[in-house]
Amino acid sequence: MPTVFWLTSPRWKRLTSVVEDKHNGVKVLQARLASSPSLDTMAAAHAGYAAHSRGSLHPEDRSYCEAHHPSWFPEGRGVGGLKVEGGGLRCLHMHLAHWMG
Repeated sequence: MPTVFWLTSPRWKRLTSVVEDKHNGVKVLQARLASSPSLDTMAAAHAGYAAHSRGSLHPEDRSYCEAHHPSWFPEGRGVGGLKVEGGGLRCLHMHLAHWMG
């Protein structure tokens, strides 16, 4: 699935990298999320990302992509291509950019 939102601020990219790299942010937040009621919120965010990604294309372009590049828009995938169900995390930069967008 093509990336829709990009984290372009050098400051936010640097701070997010610190959380991700030096504090093991993805694993820590994934563990915290797994036992949280926010898991449903994350799944909803993934579903919203998928809908926005598909909906941002002109209908003719979307039809072309779905016919010729179906892997670009896999069903049930959200931020970073992660499954909507389960609402996982992969890259904090992508999730933060989506949240800010």
